[in-house]
Amino acid sequence: MRNKRATLILSSVLLALTLSLSITSIPHIAKPARAAQAAPPSGTYFDHIVVVIMEDHGIYDVCGDSPPPCLTAMGATYMAGLANSYAIGSQYLGVTHYSQADYIAMMGGTTDNCSSTGCPWPFSGPNLVDRLESAGLTWKGYMEDQGMSSGCDSTYHQPYTPEHNPFVAFSDIVNSPTRCSNIVLANPSSCSVTDCMLINDLSSASAPSFMWLTPNNCDNMHGFTGTCPSSVSFGDGYLKSLIPNILSSTTFTTQRSALFVVFDEGNGFCPLNRSSEDCVYAVWAGRLAKASFGTTNLYNHYSWTRTVEVNWNLPSLTSNDGSATPMTEFFGNPLSTTFTYSPSSPQVGQQITFTTSASGGTTPYSFSWSFGDGSTGTGSSATHAYSSAGSFTVILTVKDSSSPQQTATSQQSVIVSSPPPPLTTSFTYSPSSPQTGQQVTFTASASGGTGPYTFGWSFGDGSTGSGYSVTHTFSLAGTYAVVLTVKDSSSPQQTVLSQQSVTVSSPPPALTASFTFSPSSPQVEQLVSFSSSASGGTSPYSYSWSFGDGSTGTGSSVTRTYSSAGSFTVTLTVKDSGSPQQTVTSQQTVSVTSPPSPLTASFTFSPSSPQAGQQVSFTGSASGGTSPYSYGWSFGDGLTGSGSSVTHTYLSAGTYTIVLNVKDGSSPQQTATSQQSITVTSPPTALTASFTYDLSSPQVGEIVSFNGSASGGVSPYSYSWSFGDGITGTGSSVTHAYASAGSFMVVLTVKDSGSPQQTTTSQQSITISTSPLALTANFSYSPSSPQAGQQVNFTASDSGGTTAYALSWSFGDGSTGTGSSVTHTYSSAGSYTVTLTVKDSSSPQQTATSQKTVTVTSAPPSLSASFSFSPSSPQAGQQVTFTASASGGTVPYAYSWSFGDGSSETGAS
Repeated sequence: MRNKRATLILSSVLLALTLSLSITSIPHIAKPARAAQAAPPSGTYFDHIVVVIMEDHGIYDVCGDSPPPCLTAMGATYMAGLANSYAIGSQYLGVTHYSQADYIAMMGGTTDNCSSTGCPWPFSGPNLVDRLESAGLTWKGYMEDQGMSSGCDSTYHQPYTPEHNPFVAFSDIVNSPTRCSNIVLANPSSCSVTDCMLINDLSSASAPSFMWLTPNNCDNMHGFTGTCPSSVSFGDGYLKSLIPNILSSTTFTTQRSALFVVFDEGNGFCPLNRSSEDCVYAVWAGRLAKASFGTTNLYNHYSWTRTVEVNWNLPSLTSNDGSATPMTEFFGNPLSTTFTYSPSSPQVGQQITFTTSASGGTTPYSFSWSFGDGSTGTGSSATHAYSSAGSFTVILTVKDSSSPQQTATSQQSVIVSSPPPPLTTSFTYSPSSPQTGQQVTFTASASGGTGPYTFGWSFGDGSTGSGYSVTHTFSLAGTYAVVLTVKDSSSPQQTVLSQQSVTVSSPPPALTASFTFSPSSPQVEQLVSFSSSASGGTSPYSYSWSFGDGSTGTGSSVTRTYSSAGSFTVTLTVKDSGSPQQTVTSQQTVSVTSPPSPLTASFTFSPSSPQAGQQVSFTGSASGGTSPYSYGWSFGDGLTGSGSSVTHTYLSAGTYTIVLNVKDGSSPQQTATSQQSITVTSPPTALTASFTYDLSSPQVGEIVSFNGSASGGVSPYSYSWSFGDGITGTGSSVTHAYASAGSFMVVLTVKDSGSPQQTTTSQQSITISTSPLALTANFSYSPSSPQAGQQVNFTASDSGGTTAYALSWSFGDGSTGTGSSVTHTYSSAGSYTVTLTVKDSSSPQQTATSQKTVTVTSAPPSLSASFSFSPSSPQAGQQVTFTASASGGTVPYAYSWSFGDGSSETGAS
């Protein structure tokens, strides 16, 4: 259980307050007493179930891996053996990580807003106890270490906690003393075996149908600080001391009982698929569970709830359990049986054969019968005859060979009737003096015997029939013995015959009649003449008319005027003088129409301004008169046509009168004409188109202007452009900039306004070059500190753009120059801004400039020098000191000496 201990004290206070309010404000409503039953109803898979709920360990904690097999290495030796001997699911999940919510889910089909802080209990929703009691089933809860011998213990006192007691979580249980008395202390101090209260009930002859056991927090592996550890081996030892006594009890050895051991929640791990699903140990045990069975099918606590509901045919609690898959695959097929009997409607003294079928359970089966009249029988097939009439309940009881033995029953009501009175029959026929070819109706009657009856006819001429009323036509005159055979539905069946002679004479020729009327399509108030004719039969004939508008007439020829339009069924009835009299009718539908409205005609043509040689479509329309219409055309050029829609081509220009003649289908026929003038022109000259663009060598990103022109055709013109790079445009003059270099096919499409419209195209290839690098300019000069009157050399350096370059200089003193290298002499000292301007050969042309300041100084005075030496009259070998002096020029000065004897020196002295 997660986040449980932190909420114990708070939950205890809230529960005590809730219970106090519930007990004083919600009185228990006593349920109506049920009629006493000999025993609770049987279940489909089991009649008794024991549920043991363990705590907070996943299937991996118990079995070590995904069973089967369940391994013994985890310390749960007994639980592993139990799982391997019986039936275990390897993907059975808890529904939450809050213990109380899992318990409530199993008992109530919902977690009902439970969270990590607890559950808002007690709940008012339905629970399994409600469903069990409504079905007449008994139940009991067994709580280890609850604080009372019986009752609803809602207090916390470890190792008991009410969160593991799902019964006290529902208000209609905790508020009912009667229901609370069904919740008992499982392990009173007087017990000599584990949970003796449960074992004692299982050892009695009246164990409850539904038994729930909640171990304390030590036995269920939950653990409690200071009291007991959360130990798998401890819980395994507890179950080892408990479950053998359950499985060997009277209830489990002599009755259809099942044990379910399950954990409320696990550790969030499923070894079956190595996922975070919360797979827990869930085992069905007992003789009804399959042996050594394992399944990977997905189940959860709602599946267990659904299994209980399906077993006893209980209504679901919520959609959670209602939609869950029941765990029926853990059990063998239940024993079932049915039977049939024959005959289905037996009579007194008649032998009846009863035949069984059985399935499920364990063969061989034993069969016993109770026939409802005090008689019995055995065997899979039995016979019995009833001595009196009545309704008898036949009960088949089948027992199988399993241990504990399964029993199934099937019952049906058999209605036995008294033998019927003798069967009698007779028949009549009409007409009494039939003629050949005349239909004769035979009608039977029967009484006695047992209905329903079957009727068979033999008409004496080799023909037969069936049914209580039949018709037959004799083809030859003569006397025929007609025999009726009647059989009833009794068993044994009765049969009786009735026979009569029927004399058939030859008839006169068949009477026939017909008529005509004129006009064939009359209009309102127009006189219509009807003329009849008759033959066959026996003359003279009588004639009567029904004109379909409520009026009638007599005589072989009549007239009639209809006052309204419509379809009228005219019926002529002719009767002859024969016996039997023949009557014949003749019917026709007369359609009377209103006088049609005047016929009108009109037409349209397209195009409205056709040219010579161009096909023109003419469409006529008509209204009024009587459809269908016929259309005739005169095109004004000597040619004609017919039909509501026609086409025509004029070979030369001119104005033509078109005449449409329309005739309707009325009588007398109406004719209408419509005429129009059509002007046909000569076709225009052929449409031509061309275009120019302004840049001869455009570059990427540079805007190019395109100008289209057209002639011929019919103005105005429409212009559309495709620039070859997926971009289009419209208009006679457009601009476009290309995003990449390459050759592009520019297509101009021109359409004129003529009909038919002319279309022409003009295309040119345009080459787009990559944009050059940016043009840069720089220069140097020498000397770096020129003097007035001194020549200065300027040298340019340039890059980027498109060669060749044009270079021009401005020297800052009004003088200019051109070329990459130039010289200039400044006439006076001063600071001069020298500007170099470079232009490249690209289009558009790039221009770059470079500026520098040149400082020109004045020329210094003329340089002069002199020297002295000492001594003035030196001798050979004597040192002579020479001292120089200089003026003018620009200091500092450099001195060099030549002494005349081939030696030299430097320095001022």
